[in-house]
Amino acid sequence: MADHIPQDILEEIRRRSDIVDVISEYLPLKGSSGNYKALCPFHSEKTPSFTVTRQKQIFHCFGCGVGGNVFHFIMKYEHMSFPEAVTSMAKRAGVMLPKSRSHPASTALETHKEQLYGMNEMAAEYFHKLLLDTPQGEMARTYLHTRGIEARSIERFQLGYAPKGWDGLLRYGMERELQPQMLAEVGLVKARDEGRGFYDRFRNRLMFPICNPIGRVVALGGRLLEPLPEAPKYLNSPETTIYKKGTLLYGLHLAKQSIRAEGRVLIVEGYLDLISLFQAEIEHVVATLGTALTQSHVQLLKAYAKEAILVFDGDTAGRSAALRGKEYFLQGHVRYFLPSAHVSSLQGALDGDLHAKVVLLPPGHDPDTFVQAEGRDALLAQVREAQPFVEFLLDAEAEGHDLNSVQGKLTYVRKLLPLIVNLANQVERTAYLSELVKRTGIAPSALADELHTPRKGKPSVEHAAATLYFPSLGPERLLVQLLLTQRSWIPYARALLPCDTVVEPNLRSILQALYLLAPDSGEIEVATLLERLADEPQRDLVTRLVLEPLSDEAVQQQIDDCLAALQRRGIEAQLKGLKEGMHEAEQQGDMGRLANLQRQFAGLRRTLIKRPRAALQHPERPGALGGDPQT
Repeated sequence: MADHIPQDILEEIRRRSDIVDVISEYLPLKGSSGNYKALCPFHSEKTPSFTVTRQKQIFHCFGCGVGGNVFHFIMKYEHMSFPEAVTSMAKRAGVMLPKSRSHPASTALETHKEQLYGMNEMAAEYFHKLLLDTPQGEMARTYLHTRGIEARSIERFQLGYAPKGWDGLLRYGMERELQPQMLAEVGLVKARDEGRGFYDRFRNRLMFPICNPIGRVVALGGRLLEPLPEAPKYLNSPETTIYKKGTLLYGLHLAKQSIRAEGRVLIVEGYLDLISLFQAEIEHVVATLGTALTQSHVQLLKAYAKEAILVFDGDTAGRSAALRGKEYFLQGHVRYFLPSAHVSSLQGALDGDLHAKVVLLPPGHDPDTFVQAEGRDALLAQVREAQPFVEFLLDAEAEGHDLNSVQGKLTYVRKLLPLIVNLANQVERTAYLSELVKRTGIAPSALADELHTPRKGKPSVEHAAATLYFPSLGPERLLVQLLLTQRSWIPYARALLPCDTVVEPNLRSILQALYLLAPDSGEIEVATLLERLADEPQRDLVTRLVLEPLSDEAVQQQIDDCLAALQRRGIEAQLKGLKEGMHEAEQQGDMGRLANLQRQFAGLRRTLIKRPRAALQHPERPGALGGDPQT
């Protein structure tokens, strides 16, 4: 996984980046003596099961199973690739990466991604210069002035202007040895229908670079400055390897620190809505990219905030926007604020979830116009009065149904129950069930039956995680755990047990990595091992095994017991094969082959019977039998 980054560089970055100090910048860790806990940022929980250990420089959540070293935490929390996490941590630690490896491209995919990033960044720079320094950009500059967008915002968001011509960016790219086919792949130019040449995709538009969470330009969005027949008002880059609009939020790279500090995020729809709020010093805000909110958006925001507030226009369109994507907010792993009377009493039980509220601004206003007309304090006052999302749904859907008719009530209930049923908290489900009873007059028993039926047979998240990540107890699991915590015994096990003896795939891969990385002394850091495991389930399993308590029984005895059990299992498998061969030879009347197999069977059987633990060869070097755990 990290072959393309020198190991000494990785170790130096880790040495300067104590995992407790780094994670403390994201989560409120509590503990002492080098062991700390917090509510896991990667799943909903009531009791802290996210564990960080300074001695081993690893983290692990015993609730959802995630784990790793400091790089893996940054990767998961910040949604970065491994090279991106290394680059970020190197900057934080003051470690200079070799220039040729600052953006590693050890694979064809990484090389391709770098090309896409480079072309988008080139285009953003080109459009920005045209806006700032050319007569062509006057129309866009005038438009921004009328919208109240200041010079500092133009710089901060790298706003630009795409000229009216058909080939300005095309020629600019070709001057920099970027072929039209490459520019077309990233969506900056398009091939002509008749197949003769290419033309610029964005023309006469105000341009907005779209960045990923670490600030790299992955796409561009453009707002049309003059109406054109059949031309969309807003146009974004097409999706590519680095740009999936359902997984990105505009402005997150600039907003994430403020979101963490506030503990909440405001969600708006437009580029200029966000920029105007930033100008008003409201920076815990992101914008969707012309799509409904998706499950990926919700999961992304959960890493930064505990509360999401949707701020939309007060008209019908704004109400419809607030309703889009509601199913993703109401899934079992994401819960919402209870009605206000219950919030204070149950707040502690809800810690760790992403709750949502809705602000519908006065008619005629969107976030941009409201904050410019009424000011920062007025908008924040609206936010403080935001309506809990489920209550908003109850009201919004009621407006579209006749609750005085039987059919209207049935339609209303059938629309809301599938959403309420996905609330994970029993108290919430009961509270909103009571509200449906009050609004419709339908008997509680009828609603209760309808409510609980869809939930039958659903496995719990914890059970699913345990099944996915962690093999059951047995000699394979115990042996790997012992070797992870008592690593001086790795050469001993390596001499006696081939890797292919271990059947469980994740355990076998971990054992292979231990055998490969550990020198004759067995000295290897767990954090280094984690960097060599490409699969996340394997890293999660390593951190769990390292942090799980072990028996007080002598290490040597436990390792020998495991080796003997695995060797016995291998011999028994061979015996089974010989039995099948003997049966086949007897049926075929091949007495010579039968006699040979019987001799092999008897010899192997004696080996199995005479395989006590003491027969294994123990290391002779002084101190090899010691049982002190390693870090």
